[in-house]
Amino acid sequence: MAVTVTAKKFKKPFSKLNGTKILGATQADIVRLLLVVGYPSRRKAVKLVGRWRERMLVAMATGYFEKTCK
Repeated sequence: MAVTVTAKKFKKPFSKLNGTKILGATQADIVRLLLVVGYPSRRKAVKLVGRWRERMLVAMATGYFEKTCK
């Protein structure tokens, strides 16, 4: 999956970030990021809410990728 990101108005020393870039993300990247939203790490998220959340997010991301990437 590719995402187009446009950044502007960054001043030095970050001005090299200005412009449009295409960033790629894998299904594993999406699942990992979904899991850690609101938590400092994947491990702490799993410890707090359990493995069910990880399995649910994998299923959601898999279903989304299968529907949108065909």
